Amino acid sequence: MRIGLVFGGNTTEGEVSKMSAESVRGALIKLGHDVVDIEFDSNIALHLQDANVDIVFNAMHGQYGEDGCLQGLLNILKIPYTHSGLLASSMGMNKKLCKSIFTNIGLKVPRGFTVKKEDLINDNWKEILKNSDIKDCKEIFIKPVCDGSSRDAFLIHNVEETSFKMTELKTASKEFLIEERIVGREIQVAVIGDKAIGMLEVLPKNEFYDYKSKYSEGFATHKQVDADEDTKKKILKYAEKIHRELGLKDISRSEFLLTKDNEIYTLEVNTHPGFTYLSIVPEIANNAGMTYEEVIDLLVKNANID
Repeated sequence: MRIGLVFGGNTTEGEVSKMSAESVRGALIKLGHDVVDIEFDSNIALHLQDANVDIVFNAMHGQYGEDGCLQGLLNILKIPYTHSGLLASSMGMNKKLCKSIFTNIGLKVPRGFTVKKEDLINDNWKEILKNSDIKDCKEIFIKPVCDGSSRDAFLIHNVEETSFKMTELKTASKEFLIEERIVGREIQVAVIGDKAIGMLEVLPKNEFYDYKSKYSEGFATHKQVDADEDTKKKILKYAEKIHRELGLKDISRSEFLLTKDNEIYTLEVNTHPGFTYLSIVPEIANNAGMTYEEVIDLLVKNANID
């Protein structure tokens, strides 16, 4: 099969996408496919038409590739593609919307609120925080509503001493989430097909699971989740529920925090989890007896138009 491998883009996650694409390319070739590299730019529609491919493997992350934009274009061009469709992708990318959906289906989420990007840059967020239900929190997290890979994500220990006036924010997200910090173990769950196939606990070397921890070797370790069976079954069930409620297709990774009191907080879902050989979903799949190539093959075989 002639497969267009779409990756890159001038976004905060463009380099991550290239790392994923490098691994995916090797797997596709190993599976016997003819791979056409298509690097994302403003002429992507022309590149796709000129490539004359049977399907597109979407190896992009973040803006344009994960938020429904590329999916919409491929729908128009009638080129089948991997991963979730337009609506599911756009919903999954928006952390503010996802938090509302998680709450509506009975999942616990950290308390918080959203501010506009300009409120962050001008430090108006501090006044908004003073009137919020997390005003007394000693530590807070700040992260973009529509971005991933922990780009422009901050753990704040002292609000009064924190200012973003001199900070270069690279994200295109127009809003930021400000949330209470929940102290707990970070649990990542992979859903393949429509079934949660396993989980891992992430132990970052840095204060939280930031960009360097995710994509630099040696900055995070993964281990099997040490919890009672009922708790693990709940977490797996929650991941499947999220996947189903958002209408996701074939693959997703959900992130949870498990506190010392066994409370489960849902953080977010990723419709395009990283696909480098350091990434979590391939590791969970391998633990479940599924090779990297088998996961890629499943995505290819299920490619369609939304």
